[in-house]
Amino acid sequence: MTGLSAPRLQARVAGALYLAIMISAFFAEAVARGGLVVSGDAAATAQRILGSQSLYRLGGGADLITVACDIALAGLFYLLLKPAGPTLALVMAFFRLAYAAIFGVVAILHFAPLAVLTGKGLEALSTPQLQAIAYLMLNLHTLGYNVALALFGVHCLLLGALIARAHFLPAQLGWLMALVGACYLVNSATHLVFTRFDFFPWILLPGLIGEGGLALWLLVFAIDPVKWLERASA
Repeated sequence: MTGLSAPRLQARVAGALYLAIMISAFFAEAVARGGLVVSGDAAATAQRILGSQSLYRLGGGADLITVACDIALAGLFYLLLKPAGPTLALVMAFFRLAYAAIFGVVAILHFAPLAVLTGKGLEALSTPQLQAIAYLMLNLHTLGYNVALALFGVHCLLLGALIARAHFLPAQLGWLMALVGACYLVNSATHLVFTRFDFFPWILLPGLIGEGGLALWLLVFAIDPVKWLERASA
């Protein structure tokens, strides 16, 4: 593989992984959890989860796919964007890895309600108590998810800065990803710190546009290999 073809292949693999992340994350959050969790009602939520166990477990599996793809994508982004700033690229990759690590732990809390509702050794607890514990696990999942997204927001800010200065990718994608990072940080802040404000789900709309645009660009157009090689050789 020549020096020009390798980064283009890496870019297309990164684009495919990013699309896989967006699809699996949407399925887990909007379909598996969003379609079964009833806000403020532990009993109804427990009944829905028990009535759709296969769907709920698939949602957890989708979370694990997301984690695996994110780990691989952190390495690919580092290789692709290292010519734009090796130190910044390394920090950017570590923030995505940190996000993936926390999200992997949070995925345990997705499976926890099933363990509580269907597990053995909890016969001493009443059904309402089991339902309340299962619902608490889901609330902890949401808290952990927002902590992870705060780290992901920093990653997106750094990713955007690298793309904007890279010259082998459209700078507009970089500025858009920086906006995406800021939106993720605001979303986490309003869920964890400034809870009187709530911009969800509109605050995440730029993420759909920016991340989707970056994924499609990498998959279809990849990068300018000549300019990448120039930066890498500088």
